[in-house]
Amino acid sequence: MQLSDILGDPNWFPVHFDLQQDTLTFLHTSRDKLSDGAFLDQRFYNKHDPFQPVRLSDALKASVPSGQPIHWIFHTAFCASTLMARALDVPGKTLALKEPDILMQLTNAVRMAHRNNQPLQPVLQLRDLILRLLARRFSPDEAILIKPTNPANLIIPDVMARGEKALFMTSPLETFLISILRKGEDGAAFMRNLYNIFNLDGAGLSKISERDALRFTDMQIAALVWQHQHEDMTAAAAQHPALVRAIEGLAFPQDRLTYMRAASAFLGLPLTEDDLKANADGPVFAEHSKFAGQGFDTSAREQEIATLKATHGDRLKATLDWQAKLDLGRDYKYLPAQSLLQ
Repeated sequence: MQLSDILGDPNWFPVHFDLQQDTLTFLHTSRDKLSDGAFLDQRFYNKHDPFQPVRLSDALKASVPSGQPIHWIFHTAFCASTLMARALDVPGKTLALKEPDILMQLTNAVRMAHRNNQPLQPVLQLRDLILRLLARRFSPDEAILIKPTNPANLIIPDVMARGEKALFMTSPLETFLISILRKGEDGAAFMRNLYNIFNLDGAGLSKISERDALRFTDMQIAALVWQHQHEDMTAAAAQHPALVRAIEGLAFPQDRLTYMRAASAFLGLPLTEDDLKANADGPVFAEHSKFAGQGFDTSAREQEIATLKATHGDRLKATLDWQAKLDLGRDYKYLPAQSLLQ
C-alpha cells in the first residue's frame, strides 16, 4: 500500500508513533467505530486489528492537506465532557473524536523533551502532522471535534495559537473529589499518576518537592491536580478570550438543549435545530457516556453521591478548606459556569 493512500484516507487512523524507531502506526477503522469509541486508545483496538506502520520520516515529508480548523473540548475530568462530545456528534455533520491516545503520546513527548533538554523541533513537526491527520474528514462538510484526555491539555496553547475555538469543561472541586472517592483506590492512583504527569509541566506543581508531595493525602493530591488544570485554563482563557467558552459539567445535563445550541453556535458546527433536538431527546442522555448500551440511572447516582458526602463529609471539608488557602504562584479562578451562555 502506498503511503499517499494511507495519508489521504481517514479510515486509516493514527494510533502510535515512535521517534526512535522512526515509525508511525495507523489502524484501519471506520467513521462509525470512531464515533462510538469513548476512548480512542488501547481500549479501542486489539492486536488482531488491521495496523499499518509507515516510516515517520517519510510521513513528515509527505503532503497532508491541512483541512478545516479542528474544534475542541478540553476538560478537567469528571465533568460530562464525553457526554457533550457525544451530544454534538451527528453523522455527516460532526465527528467527535474522544481521547485519541496519539495526542497523549504527543504531549508526553513534549514533556520528555523539556525534561531531557532535547530539541523541540522534531516534536513540533510531528505535532503538525498529527493534527493534520486528525483533521481528515469522511465527508466534505463534516466538522471534526476532538476531546483529548485531560493530561493532553498541554496542547491548549498550540490550539489557541492556531486560532481554533475550544470549550473548557470543568466541575467544582467538591464534585471532582467525590468522583475520586467513587473510584476508591483506583481513583487515588489515577490522581497520583496525573500529579506526576503535570509535575513535568514546569508550572506550579514543579515547585513542590518530592518529599513534601509524599506528605499529601489522596484528597490533597486530587485538589492539586484540579487546581493545576484550572490554572492552565485560566491562563489560556485570559490570553485568548474570544476562542474560549467555559461550561460547568453539572449544569449541562440539566439544561442540555440550551448548552448544546450554545456550544454548536460558538464552535461553528454545522448542526441544525433538528440535529440537536434529536440527540438531546435520544439515547445519548439515556446511556452511560463511556459505556455504550449501558443505561444511566440518575437517581442511583444521586443516592451514591449523597452517601459519599455523608460518609466523607469531614474529609471533604478539610480538603476544601486546605485548597482555599493554597497558593502555587499562578493566577487561577473557577471558570464561570455560565460563560458559554453569556
